[in-house]
This record gives sequence, C-alpha cells and structure tokens, in this order.
Amino acid sequence: LFVAWEWWQKKEARTDLAKRMSAGALLFLAIVVPWIARNYRDFGTLSVSSEAPWALYFDYVPSLYSVDRGLSFPDARTLARAQLKEADPSIDFANRISPSLLAQQALTRIKEEKSGVLKLQVINTVWFFTNDNYAYHLDRFGLVPDRPPLFSPTQLIIQEGVKSVPIIFQYLESVYFIPVIGRLFWVFITLFALLGFIFLFLQKNTSRMLVIFMAGLILYYYTTASPIGLAGEGRLRMPASPMLFLFAAAGVIYAWHYIQTKRRADYSK
Repeated sequence: LFVAWEWWQKKEARTDLAKRMSAGALLFLAIVVPWIARNYRDFGTLSVSSEAPWALYFDYVPSLYSVDRGLSFPDARTLARAQLKEADPSIDFANRISPSLLAQQALTRIKEEKSGVLKLQVINTVWFFTNDNYAYHLDRFGLVPDRPPLFSPTQLIIQEGVKSVPIIFQYLESVYFIPVIGRLFWVFITLFALLGFIFLFLQKNTSRMLVIFMAGLILYYYTTASPIGLAGEGRLRMPASPMLFLFAAAGVIYAWHYIQTKRRADYSK
C-alpha cells in the first residue's frame, strides 16, 4: 500500500522507485530462494516457514486456555495436543504437521475461547511495548532459580492483582532491580514514542504517509508477535525497536522544545 501510494503521488519519481523496488526484490530473492529450495527438497513445501501456524496453535491457543480456564500453561498445551490428535488421529507429533491444519484448528479453538482473547491481547500488548521478558532472560543467564513454567509478572498481575507482587519479588530475589529499571526504561520509550508519533503526524512539513508507514510497521510486528502468547519472546519485538526509538526521540525533542518555549514565555512576562 505504501509503494502504491508513492507510485500514484509521485509520477516523476516512478522510474527511480521501480529501480529501488527491483533491487530490493532481487536481494530478497537471493536470500530467501535457497531456504525455499531446501524446504521443498526436505519437506515438499514451498512455504518459507510453518512457525506462525505452529505458534498460533501450540502457544496462542494454550495461552487462551490458561487465561480463560485458569490452567497452567503446560496443562493447557497438553490439552491442545490432545484436541489436535482427536481432530486428526493420523497426526504424528514427531514429524511435520500441516501448517494449514494447524491454522484451521487454531482458528476453531480461538472462536471457542473468544472470551479470553481481549485479556490475552492486553497481556501481549504489555509484554510487547514494555518488554516483559526480563525474568525469562535472567533465568537463561542463570541469575535466578529455574522459573516456574512461563513465569510472567504481567500475567500474574492481570490474573491475581497486586497480591502477586510479593511473589514476583520473591522469585527475582536480589536481581529485582534489573527488570524494574528495564521496564521503566521501556515504559518511558513507549510513552515518548506515542507523543512523537502524534507530534510528527500533526506536522505540516513532514511526510505524513511515511509516519503512518513506520507506525504500521510497529503494529505489524506487534501482530505477528502476538501468536506466541504467554510464551512471549523478547526477540520477536526487536525489529520494531528502531521505529520505537525514532518516534521516542521525536517525542523527547518535542517535549524539550515545548518546555524551553514555555520557559522563555514565562521569562518575557
């Protein structure tokens, strides 16, 4: 849509745009074709990856069960596996499962558990925009004891309220300051990114379409990261970080300029 808009609006730049798009397409194909060839040779499919439907069924659906039914995540995933086996008894979990079957069954389960979708998306939104993965990485680096299955401070607070805070600090022990400072940093980035988006969108001397395009990329990565559900991985939000930092920088500059202008106005009085 962005390219189509540029093509329609800037007739004089169509030749340059076509050259840049062709170069980008060739580079993309040079990178992805060997991977597709390997998938076709080994698995008989031209699909680049089956991770999205896999995550949708084995992460998002169990997350819904956990949020909506109060099950632990391992129990919810076991239930999802049993339901998939019931839907197709020929499935062998040791071998490749059809992505189309996973997507179809996932959508069926999501419709059945639609009452929990809003709550799960709230959790997804919080972990994506405030980086709720510090407990996960602290565990990976061996700085805290083995975490409970999918220990998520955001999930605990949403499900159990303020009474879960002592549990969170008890688990994090002496390294609690790392996620606290980290989360405050990302809350700061997110708030100023929102301010920066509003400021740039309202400016007459900026490309509004480019601002919308960048914001759309952030929402795209948020959407494609959502299927991971309660198994949230910090790496999935990393591609959105450059855009968030750019918007946050614009927000900080705008806020600083506003404060300085207000001060000068006060002094002149």
